[in-house]
Amino acid sequence: MLLMWGGTFAHSTVTNELSGQKISFAADPASLTPELAQYAWIAVTEGTGAKAYSDLTGVHVAGIADGKTYSEVSEEWIAKGRTDDALAGARTTLFMGETRRGMLGLSLVMFILTIMGFMHLRKTTEADAVFVPAA
Repeated sequence: MLLMWGGTFAHSTVTNELSGQKISFAADPASLTPELAQYAWIAVTEGTGAKAYSDLTGVHVAGIADGKTYSEVSEEWIAKGRTDDALAGARTTLFMGETRRGMLGLSLVMFILTIMGFMHLRKTTEADAVFVPAA
């Protein structure tokens, strides 16, 4: 029962959080990578969509500063006296992109844990259950 509750809670939490962010893929499949074209115009509301959008974000983030990460660009910006506006913009964009990727990745983990919880629930007999529903 506890796993069923946990699975339902995790699934609804992931769905509600992703739905609230109103993330969706571009409408034109040609603007997406071939692997992601199937997601054109789809709203991201579950784990597999979150993973796909995270992958898309990764493609865009990699193209911002010749593949450099936020920390590399930030270090360069600081070393140049924090006056380079182009580096400052790239730094901000990389931070936002990498943060979004991390949050979407967490959504995928929650989605996987939800599935695992439901799978475990199906294997647990009533005699082995920690919580038994009241009759």
